[in-house]
Order: sequence, then structure tokens, then C-alpha cells
Amino acid sequence: MQLTNLLVTAEQEPTVKRAEFCRELARKVSDQIPVPPAALSNCVERIRTFMLSDRISFIFNISAALEGGQLVLTGTSERPEFSDITRGVLERLGFPSVVDRVEILPDFKKDPAPFAVVVKPYVMTWSQPDLKGTAMDEALLAEPVYVFEELPDVYLIKNFSGYWGYAARENFRRVSKKEFIQLINAPKALLLADYRTKDAFVPASCRLPIKTWGRSRNCVLLDASGREFEIPKSICERNEREKDMARVLAEARSLLARPYNMGGRNSVTGIDCSGLVQTAYRTIGISLARDAKQQYLNGNLILPCVAEALQPGDAIFFINPAGQVGHTGLYLGGGEMIHAQGEGVKIQSMNPAAKNFYERFNREFIGAKRYWW
Repeated sequence: MQLTNLLVTAEQEPTVKRAEFCRELARKVSDQIPVPPAALSNCVERIRTFMLSDRISFIFNISAALEGGQLVLTGTSERPEFSDITRGVLERLGFPSVVDRVEILPDFKKDPAPFAVVVKPYVMTWSQPDLKGTAMDEALLAEPVYVFEELPDVYLIKNFSGYWGYAARENFRRVSKKEFIQLINAPKALLLADYRTKDAFVPASCRLPIKTWGRSRNCVLLDASGREFEIPKSICERNEREKDMARVLAEARSLLARPYNMGGRNSVTGIDCSGLVQTAYRTIGISLARDAKQQYLNGNLILPCVAEALQPGDAIFFINPAGQVGHTGLYLGGGEMIHAQGEGVKIQSMNPAAKNFYERFNREFIGAKRYWW
């Protein structure tokens, strides 16, 4: 089976055995068994290339080396699936005893909680801990970020757009989970132009929580420390998306019971999971990419650790046995989602106690994207 066909199978049939994928991927990675030790780093790089549709979206920093006759995997990974598949492929390439020492990030048991907020006007993140290498993405004032790893003077973070990178710790203020969720869901205003005062600068594209909107020409917005800014409404766009989200979900509900059709986007012959999300969002003028793994690259990231922050209209994503984003749906509220799978478009629950529980939720939910933040 070709690798591309196997990935399609993994999306259509969640129960596909990972072992089958690892065997096929091993054939793509190397035709030498066992792999020469000098080629190990190249093999791991090829595994990473085949698995990740986009390197920016997931942390996959795994290395392989021989130690005392055993192959040892070290480094860091955002998902356990990445180290599991890497180990499975290398076992099929002639290393029957692979020791997995990969650290899964972040460790949510650590204190303080792995959440922070940007306190500087703008913060560039980098591909290397010495704040060199490739510039990854820029986080702006009051943006919430996930802290994946703490180094002496640096954080490895994911910003709210989902990009990972290293940045100086002094640019952030740690916050509790409760404060983080409040910040994600607070009503906000988007700045359409730079705003300057004698002692402050707020760059365009910042989204700041609204303290008061009122009827005057100015509104009062808050930064990450609670400092107030009185800013002209003429350079602000208020986030009022409740009506828009109602339209999105009404469109999705109108497709209930329509048949599932891989690649489909219509109510007659059927629709698939990403087609449902794309079609629903088109009703409010938001154009999303076609596939689930492409849609996951857009929007703002809500990880499973803050699933309580989900709001109606958020797109929910799941990982498949191949370690790739393979399924999506729309959150309806009340712990329910609407999605296209199996016999067609249906509503299922994310609550294990519910009769219509979506059993993939517990093991394969990787987060949500918010296209309206």
C-alpha cells in the first residue's frame, strides 16, 4: 500500500493498526536493514518529514544513538505518538531493542502551571534556545502562550497561533489556569493601528480585553498586567462573534444525517469532516483550507489542558494512528460536537458517561482552533 493511501486509510478507519503504518514508513525511510549507525540521524529526520505535515505546528525533537548495544531515543516531543512511531519504525529497521527516553512536553504536573501572557509590545520566538537560528513567529502584547519547557533564561513556548519557539523569560508573566482561560474567553478588541502614549506602545494586531466600551469615542482596554488604555474606537474592532457563530453552527446542523463522502462538500451526495467545517465557516466569509491537517494550521490554539475554555464554533481536531491530524468537527457547547464520520453527519458527546460518547475523544483529541478570537 502506498504511504499516501495508508494515510487516507488512517483517516477513514481510526482502528487501523499503527504497526501497519510503521512497516510501510520503514520501507520509505531506508532500504538498508539494519541501518548503519552513521545513517541514524538521517533516518530520524526522514521519519519526521513523513509524519509532520508542518514542522511549525508540533514539537518533534527526537534523536537516536547507540549506547551499549541498545538504540536509545532521547529529546523532547509534544505527542507520545511521535516517539511511539519513531521507535516502531526503527525496530523494523533492525533495532529490536529500542529504549525510549523521550520527554513529553509540557509536564502539566509541574508548578507553576504551564501558562503565561506576553508583557512586552512584541516578542520574537526562535528555533534555537540561544535565541538564534530561524525566526519562528512573533507574539504580541497580552497574548496568552503555553510554556512547554523552562530553561534558565528562556522558555520554549507555543503562542496562541500554535507556533513553537524559544523566547526570553523576561517577556512573559506566568498565570494560573483560571486566569489563562479567562484571558482566552474575555471580550476583546483588535487594534487596527499602532497606539502610543508617552510611556506605552501597543502595536497594531494586538487583541486586548475590553474593560468598558460605552458610548463615547474611546474605549478602555487592558494589557497583560491589568493596566488600562483609553483608546479611540476608530482604531479598534470589537469582537462580537456570537451571531456569526450561531450562523456557522446553524449551517452545520442543516447537514445533519447527510451521508459521509470522502472529499465531498454538498448535502446531496455527502460531505466529509473538513468539508463540513469549511462549508459552515464560509457562511460568515471565513475561507478555510480543505483538509483537516491544513485547517489545524489556521486560527488560535486551545490545547486539551484547557478544554474547559471551548466555546461554540471552535473547531476540534483529532490525531490519527499515523501521528497526523486526521479528523475535525465543530464544538456545539454543552460538551457536544457535530462532525461527519462513518454513516454521516451526526452529533456526539465528549462526555464518557453520555450514550452518544465519541470514543476517540479521550485518546486522540489534540486540541481546538478558534478562527474568531
